[in-house]
Amino acid sequence: MKPEARVEAAPRVLVAAYAVACAVLLALVLTFSFGRDQGIYGEVAARWRQGAWPYAGAWDFKPPGIFLLFVAIQGALGSGEVALRAAEVGSLLVLLAASYRYGRDVLRSETVGLVGGLLALLTHAQLDFWHTAQPETFAAPWLFVALLLAERTSLAAALAHGILGGILFLVKPPLGAAAAMPLLVAFARASDRAPVLRRIAVAFAASLVPIAALVFAFHRAGALGALHETLFVFAPGYTKLGWEHETALTLVYRTLERTLTGFSGPISLGLLLRVAAPRPWARSAGLLASLALCVVGTALQAKLFPYHFGAILPLAAMLAAEGYASAIARATLGGRVAIAIAAVGVFVARGAGRDVQGTFLERSAARLRAYPAFLRGDRAPLDALDKAADLDLGANRALAAWFREAARPDETVFLFGFEPAVYLASGRTPASRYLYDVPLRATWSAEHRARFLADVRASKPAAIALERWDRMKMVTGNEQDSLEAAHAFPELMALLEAEFTKIDDLGRFERWVRRMPAHATSAPAPSPAPAP
Repeated sequence: MKPEARVEAAPRVLVAAYAVACAVLLALVLTFSFGRDQGIYGEVAARWRQGAWPYAGAWDFKPPGIFLLFVAIQGALGSGEVALRAAEVGSLLVLLAASYRYGRDVLRSETVGLVGGLLALLTHAQLDFWHTAQPETFAAPWLFVALLLAERTSLAAALAHGILGGILFLVKPPLGAAAAMPLLVAFARASDRAPVLRRIAVAFAASLVPIAALVFAFHRAGALGALHETLFVFAPGYTKLGWEHETALTLVYRTLERTLTGFSGPISLGLLLRVAAPRPWARSAGLLASLALCVVGTALQAKLFPYHFGAILPLAAMLAAEGYASAIARATLGGRVAIAIAAVGVFVARGAGRDVQGTFLERSAARLRAYPAFLRGDRAPLDALDKAADLDLGANRALAAWFREAARPDETVFLFGFEPAVYLASGRTPASRYLYDVPLRATWSAEHRARFLADVRASKPAAIALERWDRMKMVTGNEQDSLEAAHAFPELMALLEAEFTKIDDLGRFERWVRRMPAHATSAPAPSPAPAP
């Protein structure tokens, strides 16, 4: 082969390797199951599509944007796990494209854009099923789009930027603020600030449009009061749990520390190389400002769950890619080999996976081995793999099957626990607006219990289950699991003992079926099923 041919072949090999790596990572994401949060978002969206508005008729305390997104996903693709993960793969493709464009157009390097996108995708895949398909997951690509729009000087771009920022605000307020940061940086750096000020005014006004539209829609539906109570009364009590023994300074420090060193070895190494690089920071100023705002916003949430970093890490990945590009451009051949070896070493040493068993490479190999079964619709191998905290997907699917047996499609069921995905899986309607029991167990919130009892008495569920082993002090404020909390809830136990029969108390769920009234002529209650 002639030397010229080798020069031409090398980029094709690299592009092919890049494409294969991205395809494998996206294929892994497609196999991810529902975690608890994904089940919450999905069930709230399903109930909203049936006319029960969030907070008033289907309760959770996340901002409304994530439920709107799940409504759109369910309307387009369906409500199953594959449908959700297919939408997530689409979102990640947007992230790859937006990262590339940002590297090319703003940082003046296609390589930086490609490497930044790959690092972000690699880190995302390591977060696994538990910490993905979250608000930050779906917002991150559009945050990059907002950063790109902020670089354009037209008022039309400012209008689009503002609308997108408003939508991001509805998904997670700090992300809407992060989208605005590049415009503020441009204003601070401009010699003639009047044109930038006009763009900021247009963007700010446009950002209010989606927010005002949603507020008006909730008002028209009679759900605005429930939204206010949930987001401005309950949610601060939840956030306060994380502020015990913490200060703003320590939370910001811990968030920054985890961003820099806590998730991805390759990102950490790249950031170190970026700090050491002589490359100017001016082009990265907007990205840095957005990253800083995301860090502060995550710190204020005071939980620091890995998924809270879902929008931070792609921004950090872009800076890390700048570090690699700068170091490789200045290095000798031996230096480049050393950088490559170091990157592989830190990848093995520090991964982003949390709350799951096994390394990323081990889990990836297991997912690929399970792919034939997955393509046939058999999720059993993945259920065995997708375990985090006390989640047991096999037990959840068994409970969903029991709900289908215990209740007709027009009857309701209820799980006093933290597994709302069982409603989606069973096709049965929950007996209460409280799709999971956190507000019923929360130490700072008592008014929800009376509403819950009213819901259950009105809907007369055919079956009720109580969950074991789901202790979450950081969420509920106490050490009780759902079963213990239920037995400490005298009104609930009185209702169960008066109207239901306990058919078993084995396994993960204690199960109760409604007693048939003496005059009933319909089919008898289902026979006890084996414990899941």
